[in-house]
Amino acid sequence: MTPPPGPLVTEIRPLRAAIRDGLVSVELELYIQNRGRESADNVRAVLALLGANADQDAQIAAFHGAARMAPGSEPFSIASGGIHMLKAQVSLPGDQMRVVTVQGKPMFVPIVPVALKWYAGLSIRTLRDAFMVGTVPAPGSDRLGPLWVERAGEGFGRLAAKRYVPKDVG
Repeated sequence: MTPPPGPLVTEIRPLRAAIRDGLVSVELELYIQNRGRESADNVRAVLALLGANADQDAQIAAFHGAARMAPGSEPFSIASGGIHMLKAQVSLPGDQMRVVTVQGKPMFVPIVPVALKWYAGLSIRTLRDAFMVGTVPAPGSDRLGPLWVERAGEGFGRLAAKRYVPKDVG
């Protein structure tokens, strides 16, 4: 999937995922590249954790709507052509974990929506993006594997992320 249009482009690298002690969490690195001609100043990142479900596109849209007012990360600047890496952890209370059952086995498919806001000259710019997180695809496949809830105690192995583009929510 191609990134949203604009000078800033995001990618995430999930490091660890856990389901324990009543909490679902994903540790990640967020990479932000400035492909624009001018510096992006006072950049703030807002991230969240959702689970794949029938209402996920509406939930991502609601997150992006609320992110405009959220405080976000500590501000940083990215020079034209530069890349900034931000370490983050997103979490969700276990009772809000949307579990999907496939062939009788419960799984969780994390979605990490990302919102950026920054100054570009005299205007405030925004970026809305989202990523699905799962285990590294099997050889010959490009589909991420789910996080099987019953295997949470063992850990999930190597993780990967793919950009997720919600359908237009009316």
